[in-house]
Amino acid sequence: MWSGLAGVERAFRSLKTVDLHVRPIHHWLAPRVRAHVFLCMLACHVEWHMRERLKPILFDDDDPVAAARERASIIAPAQPSPAALSKRAGKLTPEGGPVHSF
Repeated sequence: MWSGLAGVERAFRSLKTVDLHVRPIHHWLAPRVRAHVFLCMLACHVEWHMRERLKPILFDDDDPVAAARERASIIAPAQPSPAALSKRAGKLTPEGGPVHSF
């Protein structure tokens, strides 16, 4: 999910706005700034672990190798794997359970 600096920046931006709605808090004391950044990164880490554990029942693509094979070239847009496409179409896991969004 987080490969390289761009992935970390995307995760932090998502953490602050879309996913966790961590409000911007303006601290002036160094220990409070460190504590705020620590809590933000801890929340990001917990979210990553939750996404990894829940991947089979989420709409996320849980077969990145098959998804990579679907790409025509390295510069082509990423394509979902056939398993992800069937989860999206039927809204069911391979075992027949419901698929959820995170």
